[in-house]
Amino acid sequence: MEEAAKETVIVVHGTFAAPQPGASRWYQPVAGVPATEGFIAKLNDALQKQGSAARCWAHCRQGDQGFHWSGENSWVARTQAAAELRSYVLNLRNEGWCCHIVAHSHGGNVVLEALPQITTAIPFTASLGKIVTLGTPFMDTMSPIRERIRRTQRFIVGLSMIASIWISLFPQIVRVFGFAGRNVVLVGTITFLAPAIVFALLFFGRKSQTELIFNRAAQLFSRERQPDLSFNSF
Repeated sequence: MEEAAKETVIVVHGTFAAPQPGASRWYQPVAGVPATEGFIAKLNDALQKQGSAARCWAHCRQGDQGFHWSGENSWVARTQAAAELRSYVLNLRNEGWCCHIVAHSHGGNVVLEALPQITTAIPFTASLGKIVTLGTPFMDTMSPIRERIRRTQRFIVGLSMIASIWISLFPQIVRVFGFAGRNVVLVGTITFLAPAIVFALLFFGRKSQTELIFNRAAQLFSRERQPDLSFNSF
């Protein structure tokens, strides 16, 4: 299928790199900067040398900041950014642009989450742009969430079993030991709460392996550095 005549490169920044008033970020084009300086200029120069028609932010009009997101270090922020990126890319495709994406750090996880949303919204035969990630700490964020859901379900099932056993055995206990009045309430509370508390302590005392991995990765990549702006080739 014939390639789109217009090609643009969207640069998706990572954590803590959202635009700031009066400051220029590394992923933003800077007016007056020589063609060999800055990330955008170097990338455009490399694309030109490779014979590519694509250019960074080629679709942007003057004063347009391009795509950006909050940069907060949270799964919720990246999920919201993924939805926004989907809309951004699909709008450009409707305008006839072929979109390539360069993503830095957690921006790569934003792109990874947005990709299925983008590809399912366009025709199967449509041409797709290229995606490049730089220093992305790829993380499986859904597995820990699913594991927590499964653990909660198992806990509820366990408590339900304890309650069922207690309901079936408690009348026999009262009959055998002859409890009455307040003693029935006290014994009933103790005989139910004691195994329930022991079960809860044993259950929540064991952390799932996926939760440990997720927490360790979140701590490791809680901060990110600006990408290396020098390239040998593209």
